[in-house]
Amino acid sequence: MKKDYLIFDFDGTIADTFEAILKAVRSISKDYGMEKITDEDIKKFKEKGMRQLIKDLKISLVKMATINRRIKAIINKDIASLKSFPGLEEAFLELKKRGYSIGILTSNSKGNVEKFLKSNDLGFFEFIYSDSSLFGKDKVLKKLLREHNIKSNRVVYFGDEIRDIQAALKLNIKIVAVSWGFNSKKALEKYKPTHLLEKPSEILTLFS
Repeated sequence: MKKDYLIFDFDGTIADTFEAILKAVRSISKDYGMEKITDEDIKKFKEKGMRQLIKDLKISLVKMATINRRIKAIINKDIASLKSFPGLEEAFLELKKRGYSIGILTSNSKGNVEKFLKSNDLGFFEFIYSDSSLFGKDKVLKKLLREHNIKSNRVVYFGDEIRDIQAALKLNIKIVAVSWGFNSKKALEKYKPTHLLEKPSEILTLFS
């Protein structure tokens, strides 16, 4: 399986942000009438997609957009102190040596992602495509491909959420789901990604 472009989601795929996001959510939960989030809730969340999660929490899309902005603002203050997942640096280095073009698709700002990459010595990416849309990830991915003149049959997308799988499959793009981020392996399997990985070192087994 050889493709020219490898595009990675940022939060949960490259950056280990789950605990930081959880901490931020807990810090503002009272402001939005949300009950205390328990460890059992977290287990349930990992089995669900974003839309189902919002539905379960009984939060309107308008309110969710506001919450999302606040969470990002909290996390971004300390983004340079966050870490990438062990094994990714070595994988990215080897992929570059093998001739692949590597990019990032993120809802975070380009500046914040650049701070994170610099602090983690991950200077391997040819582009960072930023779009703040909460939903419609397939539309964002399609825009990225169009603006960078990338054909769908020449790209593999990596993501840690159910919505990443859905977006890629909608565009007939090969999708590598990773279980070290937001959604669990069990949840990701149900949506039939092209490949499903459990640790970063497995990335290199897909690309020669």
